[in-house]
Amino acid sequence: MAFRFEKLTLKAQEAVVRAQELAGEKGNPEMTPLHLLGGLLSEKEGVVKPLFTRIGV
Repeated sequence: MAFRFEKLTLKAQEAVVRAQELAGEKGNPEMTPLHLLGGLLSEKEGVVKPLFTRIGV
């Protein structure tokens, strides 16, 4: 089954794009889960950062 980027929400698409940018900035040819986490945490209006703050991470 192929990955269908267009099926993601707009915020998820933005996080994936940011993760790809982070990987490229660090000279990595592949995006890893850590890059995706970085992309999710960089979202200004995302839910991940407030959720982590709320649970004490």
